[in-house]
Amino acid sequence: MSDDRELVFVYGTLRKEGSNHFRMAGAVPAGGASVAGRLYRIDWYPGLVLDEGAGPVWGGLYEVEAQKLAELDAFEGEEFERVRAVAEKGFEIYPTECWLWEYRGAVSEENRIPSGDWIEHVRPRSAPLFVWVAWMPVLFALWWMLLPDWIPYDLGPAMLVTAPVVMIGASWIALKRRERPDGVAEVALVVGLFGVLLLGILALSALFGLWT
Repeated sequence: MSDDRELVFVYGTLRKEGSNHFRMAGAVPAGGASVAGRLYRIDWYPGLVLDEGAGPVWGGLYEVEAQKLAELDAFEGEEFERVRAVAEKGFEIYPTECWLWEYRGAVSEENRIPSGDWIEHVRPRSAPLFVWVAWMPVLFALWWMLLPDWIPYDLGPAMLVTAPVVMIGASWIALKRRERPDGVAEVALVVGLFGVLLLGILALSALFGLWT
């Protein structure tokens, strides 16, 4: 970084994909990072309160010139104070000193963002299309067990192989689409992975039985 530039950490609407990212025009990206603190939803924007004992707040580092720094000070206004902080970048051993804008107003724990990620918090969520697809093998298996006479042929072997694959693939797409409700796609992914593990154990047992 050149001597005439300052390193700043942005965590809200100034981040990439944020509604005010255009204000970072001319700034040089320096990578993603996090700081220790608590993130709150204030209105259409968040506020950060530094706290060494709290979880990470995610954002990005940028190199800015003095004029841009002054512009950002004016944009943040009196609700925020520019302070020095320490940011951590990925797997780098040494933390990075930077400027950030800390919220100075009152905050409510009801408005805290547990993830510490503003962009993730405001990103639109999708309808649960692939969540339903991910759980269809389980629903079909229950139907097969409770009402076997309704299915004219044995689907056991086929279901055993295809169900975990369907659950993993559909739940992965659901997570990428940020489908609601929270946690359902994650559980389907875990169940699917467990199914693949179980299939692997059964396959190894069968092979071992053949060899012996």
